[in-house]
Amino acid sequence: MKIRSVAVSTFMAPAAATLQLPERGLVLLTGPNGSGKSRFIEACAYAAGGKTLRGSTPWRSGEAGLVILESYDGWDIKRSITAKGTKKTLVGEASADTNTKTNGWIDLDLDLWRRTHVLSSADAGHFSIATDAQRKDMIEQMLGLSLFDRAYATCAEDQSSLRDELARATAMLGEARLELRQAEQRLAEWRAPEPFEPEPAPEEAPEPDLVELGAWRAELESIRLSQRGVHERLAVHAPSDLLEKRYWLQAELEQAHMRGLVAASGECPTCGTRLGEGSAFAHQDHEGDLKQQLDQLNATIREQTKAATRASERARAELGQLDERWGLLQRQVAQAEAQLAQRERWQELQERWVHRHEARLRSHAELAERELARRARLELVRAEYADQATDAEALCGALGQQGLELGEAAKALRGLRGVVLGRALGGIEAVANGWLSQVGNRCQVRLKPYTDNKTGGTSDKLSLEIEGYGGGEGYKACSSGERRRVDTAVLLALAEVAGAAAGRSDGTIWLDEVLDALDAEGRALVAQALADLANTRCIVLITHMEDLAAQLPAVARYRVEPGGALVRL
Repeated sequence: MKIRSVAVSTFMAPAAATLQLPERGLVLLTGPNGSGKSRFIEACAYAAGGKTLRGSTPWRSGEAGLVILESYDGWDIKRSITAKGTKKTLVGEASADTNTKTNGWIDLDLDLWRRTHVLSSADAGHFSIATDAQRKDMIEQMLGLSLFDRAYATCAEDQSSLRDELARATAMLGEARLELRQAEQRLAEWRAPEPFEPEPAPEEAPEPDLVELGAWRAELESIRLSQRGVHERLAVHAPSDLLEKRYWLQAELEQAHMRGLVAASGECPTCGTRLGEGSAFAHQDHEGDLKQQLDQLNATIREQTKAATRASERARAELGQLDERWGLLQRQVAQAEAQLAQRERWQELQERWVHRHEARLRSHAELAERELARRARLELVRAEYADQATDAEALCGALGQQGLELGEAAKALRGLRGVVLGRALGGIEAVANGWLSQVGNRCQVRLKPYTDNKTGGTSDKLSLEIEGYGGGEGYKACSSGERRRVDTAVLLALAEVAGAAAGRSDGTIWLDEVLDALDAEGRALVAQALADLANTRCIVLITHMEDLAAQLPAVARYRVEPGGALVRL
């Protein structure tokens, strides 16, 4: 961060204050211990990252507070709190609800900034006293090698995703092949419907001649009428009028005979009257006439009876012929009617057979259509599963190729990362030794991207070796002054390399009482080095040693009074 100004109000101290900083030059910030000099560093951290370097809250309970950070990079951040504890953050005119959003806007890694731009008496040896792994992480963050890590992590995630996808694709391939085999088996088991076989039709009955049957029936009716006439003729044996006439003539003859007997006796049998002799003769004549008429009538009756007998014989002969013809026609009609009934029964059976035949034919056609449709579906399913199997095989091949490419990319990233880290370590070592040549020419640092193990091997850790200090025992054997010189040189080297890696080499550097532990010679050498560095960037040196402050060529001098008030000298 290239800071323009830091303004605070009731931030870790009751008084409000604004610290104005130039783009380059040395700025001195003095004051007694506990006056609030370091709060400007904390204000930068809190404004940019939402938390202090100490990890404690900067606000005073029950009081409203404010911190404003302005930079030469074109952004400003304002954080405030009300007396009730409501917090608000603004980046420019926009509201930022989270620290992540704030960091995204100003593009700041707060931990990296602390390690490369802030050196305090409490933790002056951030790099020097760090473990090998911590040093490596610090340099990787400073150089932006986290991009390689993210890229490698992305490769690893992609590889994991590819493995998952490959597993799913392999499972899909297995399922598709299984379904394909089952579809092919179902298709092989499919059988076409059997050909339609109709049931035998009923045997056709002969069709009678209805015209001839009608003629026979008409002839029978004619014969029946003829038979009736013949029977009527047979019922007449003699003329009925002659028989009646004979009856009455016989009755009259009997009466005439009785009257003749009475007349012959000469006396009436009723009254006894005497009859004349002529009366008897008259009665005899009359009786004779009646007998003659009766004889003539009987002769006529006999002749007519004979004629009727002959006619009856002829009628009986005719009736016999009629009866014979009647029987023949009856048999012919019965036979024809039986044929007709048989024909009607056949027609009924034929109609039922046609209905059954049509129904069975429709059912067979529907079955054949369903089976053909089922075969078409089976072929379609087989084609679909074949396509799925082909696609799954292609996908497995593509995923396998992508996995190989990602593996090669991961190897390339690791190799490139190692090259960048090795070159960066050489740069840090050169710059740090350049600074050490100014603050203590008897010392040099050596940085290696690996650590030698006691067993003779190496580990993937960053090692720091110091030559010239500590009697050959390294950093831990150095005095506090020697350590401070090393820490200062390494900090300046880290700041310079970090700025170069980020494309900026003019970020503001904060030194919080780091020179207080140096001897007079060390302070003079470091002061000269800071003066040279201040020509290219702003250096803020915090100290409570007035004699040290007097030795430094500052472009601005501030004093923090007890309570936090800031006075420009």
